[in-house]
Amino acid sequence: MNRDFALIDANIVRAKEGIRVVEDICRFGLQKRTFFEELKVIRHGLDKIEKQLSPAHLVFSRTEKEIGQAQVVPEEYARQSIWSLVRANCRRVSESLRVLEELSKIYSQKIAYQLENYRYKIYELELKILMQTSHFWLNKYFEEGVIYPISESVNEIVWLIQHGAKIVQLRDKESSRAEVYKKAKYLCEYINQFEIKNKIKDKILFILNDDLEIASKLSVAGVHCGQADGLISEARLRLGSLKIIGRSNNSIEQIIKSEKEGWDYLSIGPVFATPTKEGKLAVGLEIVKQVAEIVQEPWLAIGGINKNNFAELKAVGAKNVAVVRAAREFF
Repeated sequence: MNRDFALIDANIVRAKEGIRVVEDICRFGLQKRTFFEELKVIRHGLDKIEKQLSPAHLVFSRTEKEIGQAQVVPEEYARQSIWSLVRANCRRVSESLRVLEELSKIYSQKIAYQLENYRYKIYELELKILMQTSHFWLNKYFEEGVIYPISESVNEIVWLIQHGAKIVQLRDKESSRAEVYKKAKYLCEYINQFEIKNKIKDKILFILNDDLEIASKLSVAGVHCGQADGLISEARLRLGSLKIIGRSNNSIEQIIKSEKEGWDYLSIGPVFATPTKEGKLAVGLEIVKQVAEIVQEPWLAIGGINKNNFAELKAVGAKNVAVVRAAREFF
């Protein structure tokens, strides 16, 4: 048998499987009809190409054992969010289309050209789809360096948003849950209207502290959990794969453990002594330096940070910081 059929079959199947995953994410998860329909066109186009390349021989090629069948890469099972699923499957699709494109140059230049167009369309759609997720913006902001203000005051958070804050957190440990819900609901609605009114392209991420139940009921971008707030698996089941879930850490041991567990972003602190974390010893700049050297996930420093000591933090590798009392100094 012409072994090209096995190669063609494997990559058509792989491409269509990857497209189907992203297609359903757009259809049911993100509810973006345009993206869903564009992906469907590509998948149906691959069906036609499959027929043009002798489907009987393609199916026959599956009867033989495939030598890589039993090889499993652990990373294949490490997915934290819709963002990571879209990235992984778009990469799988584009790689398969590239293989098909190169091989089809031998048999049909017309098909090769069509596959090339599909591949570039996947690149284009991947970015557009990823931009619909909060995780895309989280990673973008943390890669660029971000000031992440935290407050219990709605008015303060509104002021910070108006002055350029890209990520904000409501942390209110004194009010009733009903009042926290009321505050969070107002901020969700305010941010949505603010983005529309000002035609803001970059998404403003609103994070709620601690409360998974309230976060599951509102359109918050995510939730921030303390060390005593349970497991990432429990939080993910409550909130789904579209919401960001962050984790506080007070030591190198904790932050290494949290990174392995798969939280979306991590914080280390308090770096400096602060009244907002009474009873907790400052971890110091040396710990921050160690975190910068070993942690790959998005992370930030928190605790007693202001304009006067920010340069010290940057010098040891912390480009992202959370600020509470000194938030207005940065905006």
